[in-house]
Amino acid sequence: LLPGADCKIFEAIGSITCEGNLSSKRLAVKALQLAIERHNNTSQGDTGKLAQLHHSLVSLLLSNDMLVDSAGKENALNTFKLILSVMDTKEGNGMQKYPEIDTVWLMTKAWNMGVIQYSKQSFVEAERWCGVSLKFLYKLKELKSSYESQMISVYSEILTKLPDSCDGMLQQPDH
Repeated sequence: LLPGADCKIFEAIGSITCEGNLSSKRLAVKALQLAIERHNNTSQGDTGKLAQLHHSLVSLLLSNDMLVDSAGKENALNTFKLILSVMDTKEGNGMQKYPEIDTVWLMTKAWNMGVIQYSKQSFVEAERWCGVSLKFLYKLKELKSSYESQMISVYSEILTKLPDSCDGMLQQPDH
């Protein structure tokens, strides 16, 4: 798909198509994913722009019509995991740190998805989402203490609700 195109082209496609119907939103997701990929391959550490692209992508993926099935939810969760991986790579390569307020936003979005799953008594899914959220928490510096004790408390409660067969499946969040 347009092999030599600049990431700005995909950003524009993503922003134009994100307000339409479901097929338009799927196109917007693909365009934003390509913009992020191009940005990662060509940018010199502009984490603010990268955070803005992630924000747009996550907002689209968490819209109600994109979460109607398990594939949509899995795609959203995998996107959060990919963002964590990108953050690790950028920080490991000495790039500018990901903006803390954007990290809080991602953490909160993942946490809220976990709480929704918990309220539906989908405890395995709640653990997966809240576990990802905790990984964002541990990337925080100044704001970490504002969230940590409450999140750990709720996460511990979620763990007690899991069926015994899940004990070996869980990945504890990295600190």
